[in-house]
Amino acid sequence: MEENAPICVYPCTLFDDCLTRLRMPASVGMLAVAATGLFAMVGAAYLDGIVSRVLTTDFLRLLLLQPTVSWYILLLQYFLRPSRVAVIDAFRPMIRMDVMEYNRLLARLSPLTRRGELIALAIGLVVGVVVPFEWMIPEQYQWTNLYLTISTWLLFGMVVWGVYSSLAVTQLFSRLYHQKLEMDLFHPTFVDAIARRSLAITMAYVGALALSVFFFPPQTFRNIFYLSIVCAVLILLSGFVFIFSMSETHDLLVETKRRELEIVRRHLSEDYLRLKEHTDVNLANWVSAWLAYEKRIQDVPEWAFNPGTVRSLIASMFVPIGTALARIVAERF
Repeated sequence: MEENAPICVYPCTLFDDCLTRLRMPASVGMLAVAATGLFAMVGAAYLDGIVSRVLTTDFLRLLLLQPTVSWYILLLQYFLRPSRVAVIDAFRPMIRMDVMEYNRLLARLSPLTRRGELIALAIGLVVGVVVPFEWMIPEQYQWTNLYLTISTWLLFGMVVWGVYSSLAVTQLFSRLYHQKLEMDLFHPTFVDAIARRSLAITMAYVGALALSVFFFPPQTFRNIFYLSIVCAVLILLSGFVFIFSMSETHDLLVETKRRELEIVRRHLSEDYLRLKEHTDVNLANWVSAWLAYEKRIQDVPEWAFNPGTVRSLIASMFVPIGTALARIVAERF
């Protein structure tokens, strides 16, 4: 493998493995999943003889909730992979390892395991069984209700799996922070990669919330109660992932600046003492150079995000609220 080749897909997810084993492009796999969900929905409605009713009433939005959000989660796995690999690539120069050795380190540090992913899926399925949403579908439509039941279980399995994978990858990055790193303060390429990854994860959670609010069934008290719990958990998790990633980056930058400033100030202290004893012009130039270097170190930002990132983060928080308001207006007027 060439030294400048990009790091492979470590940490590989269950989604990555499925695409590899099926030997199909990701785009084809995504289309196949979407078609399967839609076929199951239409098939259940056809068996109940309500296809025309589904297409002309609010049933359609209700029945599209599970396949849409499930497909969205798979889509995120595909589109978030480049940001994950970008962070992995950005850390390797700081650890000073070749590609193969670095891959072995990632495999050893990664908390993302197939067993963990399968357990997350199982936990999600159990949550889907336990949470009693009211879908407001008449009982005589048995196939449609069966479709809603099974697809809801799968939806919660996908949600918990998506949350687990994002938290596990975040934990891997945290473990990389605690390796012996040699960082260039004036060209910290990992900072932008971490900021983009953290913002992308937050936007992904926000998108899931907006879709859930738009497609969710009629707002009975039970539905509002459980939807509020789900939204609160997702909001807290998105905030945790963003803040945790940013704080880890901040701590690394602060610690690196502290070490560099200690070196500079030690040299300055020694040079000042020698400068008092001699009138060496070159020594005075060295002092000026150390002072300029000290100023440059102090000017290095200590946070990975910039004003644009903050604006995007704040704006994203209003997307679910705007979706909810738009739905209320559309339903009442």
